[in-house]
Amino acid sequence: MTDLITVISTAITTIKTTLEINKVVKDTDLQIEKGKSNIQVLELQEKLIEAKDLLLKAREEIIQNRNAIQEKNSEISRLNSLIENKSKKLLEGNIISQHDDLPNECLEILKLLTKAEELDSFSIAHYLQMPEQKVKYFSNKLENRGLISYGVQTEVGAMYHLNEKSREFLFDKGLL
Repeated sequence: MTDLITVISTAITTIKTTLEINKVVKDTDLQIEKGKSNIQVLELQEKLIEAKDLLLKAREEIIQNRNAIQEKNSEISRLNSLIENKSKKLLEGNIISQHDDLPNECLEILKLLTKAEELDSFSIAHYLQMPEQKVKYFSNKLENRGLISYGVQTEVGAMYHLNEKSREFLFDKGLL
């Protein structure tokens, strides 16, 4: 019977050992699975970090592009302003150069008209001490160039006065 007890005892010990081995194997399998899961999590975290790096680089590029666009817009505004100023100067120069060949008598008539709202040819002749026919001749030159306008009054005839173009011309010449 001792042999039977020994056999049973050995069998029980073997079963216990087998159960403990099975438990260790299961624990090891669980640890391996946990390890694999941890590795997968780490790999995903690495990919996430890479994605964040790409996103940061993209944001930096966007900011740089935005700054470059703002600089270019400023440059465009500055150039447009320069173009506008040069265009104005060209137009102003054009107005002056169109009338550079005006005789001095025409300039005298224009300067006189800056002092009075309107004058007839007789009054212009009197103030400038010039024959009235000469005043009419130069007034016609000014009218043909669009530098003076006139209205007709029945008692006096033509009454000459400055217009927008003549004011601009005189201003550009420094005479207004």
